[in-house]
Amino acid sequence: MHDPQELRDLARKCRAMMNISLRPSVSRQLWLWTAELADYADEIERCSEGSPVSNTGSEKGELT
Repeated sequence: MHDPQELRDLARKCRAMMNISLRPSVSRQLWLWTAELADYADEIERCSEGSPVSNTGSEKGELT
């Protein structure tokens, strides 16, 4: 999953479930997932704003 909006939607769902959870351990886990998903979405957006990065490090696309 590499769509920041989808990640933010999942974070919102976790936040909603966190607010209705009766178990503190479940609420804590949902809170962690909410933060991680939001951070991951931010990271994807930051990376997409910059120049494209080559996976191979070679301009010809060859592995060295």
